[in-house]
Amino acid sequence: MGRRSPQIVRRFPAVILSALKLACAPVLSALALSLTFASSPALAVSVASSGIAYEYVASDNISWTDASFAAAAMQYSGINGHLVTIFNQTENDFVLGLLNGVIGSVWLGGSDAQSEGAWKWATGQQFWQGGTNGTAGPDVNYANWVSAIEPNNSGAGENYLSMYGASVSSGTYVLPGKWNDQVNSPAAGSDYYSIKGYVVQYDIVPVPLPAAAWLFGSGLLGLLGAARRSRR
Repeated sequence: MGRRSPQIVRRFPAVILSALKLACAPVLSALALSLTFASSPALAVSVASSGIAYEYVASDNISWTDASFAAAAMQYSGINGHLVTIFNQTENDFVLGLLNGVIGSVWLGGSDAQSEGAWKWATGQQFWQGGTNGTAGPDVNYANWVSAIEPNNSGAGENYLSMYGASVSSGTYVLPGKWNDQVNSPAAGSDYYSIKGYVVQYDIVPVPLPAAAWLFGSGLLGLLGAARRSRR
């Protein structure tokens, strides 16, 4: 067996160090994000299994446009927010879970202000076409209006999307988690239609720890193979 080259011996640790940095990066990134969520200040931020973060902000009688501007100015874990978008029942249920104790309505990120009846999310996807008897889509095939009642554009100008809070009394017209169309600045009051705040969404999708660990393990296996070849 021949002697190992001193040059290879000197260079090998540097190769290992460089490869380790690359292999560890996804794991460290995922861990850092997890620690950020765990150690954040006492904000009303909740993270769904999808990795998306949500925050309910209480603000009586705020207009939809003011809520939209406020949401865009907010940040969580370095990500700018926007009024929440809801693409399925699971997301709707998660958002409703943030509204325990809310007797009234909160703003969501939907509007048909640009074109009457063409309801779009703040991120651009159209989720409803028409009025009370309209249809979901074409971009997002989910909506949760009060069935056969909303959106009715009552009195004209009801171009902004709200959701009833979790603590409203169930009835024909007012149901927890159901959607309603409202004017930009509803009149202040204590009824179920009065605005109590808005929900902000932060589109954070962290690297899953199992996947990051797999990348780390793959990197180590590659390093072991390189080490064995260098010893021959």
